[in-house]
Amino acid sequence: MMMRKLVGIVAILIAGGVLTEAAEKQDFEAATQEYEQSSHGEAARVTYVTKLAQIADRLVSDYRQSGQRHDELMTAINSELQKHPAPKDIDSKKLSQLLVGRWESPRHTYVFRANGKWGNEEFFGIA
Repeated sequence: MMMRKLVGIVAILIAGGVLTEAAEKQDFEAATQEYEQSSHGEAARVTYVTKLAQIADRLVSDYRQSGQRHDELMTAINSELQKHPAPKDIDSKKLSQLLVGRWESPRHTYVFRANGKWGNEEFFGIA
């Protein structure tokens, strides 16, 4: 009886991961299609890359919780993000102020300081 419950729980967790990736892939395809049908102006670019970043963030969160990798979809998202960089005349100092704080990736937690210095927590000695 206990083994049957355990198998059921594992099946639910696996199915949940598959459903998450399918939903995120659907969101990615919808965002891409919406951008393709847009004016391709700066507002459309910002909306598009923001949606892509949100999808990537959810995939990283899922990876942290479940250990389930989403390499194919993350590769597609990163490829799209590289196609749509910020304009060359953007004020990088203003943008860097938006990064101030702690940011987590699957491997490290990064710290960005208001003075422009940054590194992972080990670099700053934060535990």
